[in-house]
Amino acid sequence: MAVTVSIEGLDRVQRRLNKEIASIDGNIREGLQTVGLDCLAKAAPDAPVDKGDLRGSGYVTFGMIPIARADKSGSVMQIGNHKPNVKPEVEIGFGTPYAVRQHEELEWQHPRGGKAKYLEDVVKRNTTRWVQMIRDKATVR
Repeated sequence: MAVTVSIEGLDRVQRRLNKEIASIDGNIREGLQTVGLDCLAKAAPDAPVDKGDLRGSGYVTFGMIPIARADKSGSVMQIGNHKPNVKPEVEIGFGTPYAVRQHEELEWQHPRGGKAKYLEDVVKRNTTRWVQMIRDKATVR
């Protein structure tokens, strides 16, 4: 004895699933970009300032493509957006040769403003909120 079962509509279900997956991917990318911009916006004003070069070297990349930069005042300007065809990773950093040293030297004084751990402190204070932001973006509604 043999039983044959035929299920119709699987191709339609697969198309809908693929559409939802693409939407989730786009939403996660949007969330990552938002987090990167928020991080730089909070860190740049905390970077030590002499002439402003350190603050002005702040940047955000998405998939290694620049999407934001800071200016000498610590303000952040978005210069691009995430792309669907690049790896979904965000990098936030400061590009001067002395950025790491300024970040790590806890004993140095900064009479014109800023402080050590200008990036690390922002990450520590905001990680839970940022993870939730990305999670909320990825939720299927």
